Amino acid sequence: MDIDDMKDYIMNFTLNDCKPHGNQGYKRVLLQLFGYLGHGKSSFINTCKYVLEEGAYKMYSDVGSSHGGKTTKRISYPLTGNITLVDNRGCATMSDQETGEIYAQLGNLLPLNMEVAWQKGYQYIMTRIMDHEVVDDQSDFVVPIFIYSVKKGISQEEVPEVKTLLDNAKKMTGLVPIVVLTFKSQGKLTEVEATFRNMGID
Repeated sequence: MDIDDMKDYIMNFTLNDCKPHGNQGYKRVLLQLFGYLGHGKSSFINTCKYVLEEGAYKMYSDVGSSHGGKTTKRISYPLTGNITLVDNRGCATMSDQETGEIYAQLGNLLPLNMEVAWQKGYQYIMTRIMDHEVVDDQSDFVVPIFIYSVKKGISQEEVPEVKTLLDNAKKMTGLVPIVVLTFKSQGKLTEVEATFRNMGID
């Protein structure tokens, strides 16, 4: 399948055509982006939008500075009538509070297009879920996509927390997360790829 055929397939994709059982009640695919601050989630969104839409490159999602981390909301960006990208707020430290928020986002328990606040504890997250009366939307098929910058590199000390995050994302969604490596020409690509493969990512 060449690039034009792939683009045509994506633009015309419908869950109703999924074999062998059709849509199974799903109405939309949510491509849930998650990861660290400043690793290129917003740039990835802008690139996806550019590839699928005609015209000049636009800044749909605000790209951070060299220090990263401009996204403070859980923002949705429709790609097609059936596929939506979700830019979740990135973590700075992967603390329990931040990862708890990520799991709530991956579980589709928090509303789209609203502010995401860190470091308020699990009680705050649960209260916010209850206040919005958001229940896991069974009509959304959630695909976890972990964005990681090759430029940042990945240390052996960081590997356990990243593996735990990816393993939990798999448990929550039923899918092995897709890992998108950004800034591939600005770091040790082969080493970073090998590290993720050793974590069970294909």
